Amino acid sequence: MEILEQLFERWMESNLRKHDSIQRNEDNRYDNVDHQLTNLDNTADEFEQKMEMVASQMEKWMSGKVGAK
Repeated sequence: MEILEQLFERWMESNLRKHDSIQRNEDNRYDNVDHQLTNLDNTADEFEQKMEMVASQMEKWMSGKVGAK
């Protein structure tokens, strides 16, 4: 019976090591995607702010051109 217990224990440890390895890889992949999404969100916010600034500048420029005519 001891041999069966040892075999079972080794099999379980092997499965646990495989699971831990897969989980570690998935955690790393998740962290990478999370970092990319954070960067994308920040870039989108910066773009939105720049577009609002450009729109404001164009509005000022257009109101100056209309008043000059």
